[in-house]
Amino acid sequence: RVGGRPGFEPRVGGRPGLEPRVGDDSATTPRGDGDDAYRLLRDPRASPVFADDFRGLPPLCLLVGAREVLLDDSLRLAAKWPRASVVVFEGMWHDWVLYEEGRGAGGEVLGEAAAGVARVSRWIESVLL
Repeated sequence: RVGGRPGFEPRVGGRPGLEPRVGDDSATTPRGDGDDAYRLLRDPRASPVFADDFRGLPPLCLLVGAREVLLDDSLRLAAKWPRASVVVFEGMWHDWVLYEEGRGAGGEVLGEAAAGVARVSRWIESVLL
């Protein structure tokens, strides 16, 4: 599913990636017990996806695009977080909500971004009020 998304080059195992190059999984493959890069990438302080204890954390709202390189990580995090809300916007990419005020290339405004911002606003109101 992930490797078949348009616009992404699959890495080893069919995972999309921005870096490293296609076929180069050296940053995420252990080279032995002392491989600091591998260990640090999986440290929950660097990526909460690898955390085991989510007790006492506040509610979480995740907006993610269906073409987002971090879609699977976002879904895994939401599944582990006790009070998570996740909304997947079809066809959207990383940082797509920044286009709500015309911040994208050429200054265009993206309707889906406005919908995403509105969704977060409603979520905040539901949590705080």
